[in-house]
Amino acid sequence: MSELKELKQDVMSREILAARGDEKLLYELQPKAFNLLLEEFRLKASSTDPLKRLEEICKTYLNFGLDNPQTYQLMFTPIYDQAGQIRFHPEKDTAVFNYFTDCLERCLRRELVHFKNAEIGTLQMWSLIHGLISLNLTARIDVIGISEAHVPATLNKTVDDFLASITR
Repeated sequence: MSELKELKQDVMSREILAARGDEKLLYELQPKAFNLLLEEFRLKASSTDPLKRLEEICKTYLNFGLDNPQTYQLMFTPIYDQAGQIRFHPEKDTAVFNYFTDCLERCLRRELVHFKNAEIGTLQMWSLIHGLISLNLTARIDVIGISEAHVPATLNKTVDDFLASITR
């Protein structure tokens, strides 16, 4: 990780800790967390080959969640308004979702994947990767009996195998 990215993550972690218990501050930090992920996509998912780019997007998403657990958890922490309704930042959710969907649409146009619909395919990919990160963050991944040191490689291999299963 570059020094600048480390600094941004360190600042983000401090802001999250300072905002604990303050719904308003946490809500205001959520877009910043999504922006860090989007910045990672721009830096690490730049291949012109759609299948390679899809792999880069998936791996970037996975490793962002593994490397930045507080930031990742903040992105998906429900923040409630006074009426008890969950407040969202739909433009940020949409931006992340579109990164996957736009790339998957390019793959579909070239008949590179088995999906017939980019949105459904994106939901499947996003669910898998989000699930892997969540299992790791909640220590539920321990049920497979691997050491903590092997978790990143195992989860990356899981993503590789999934991508191989959807590729024509």
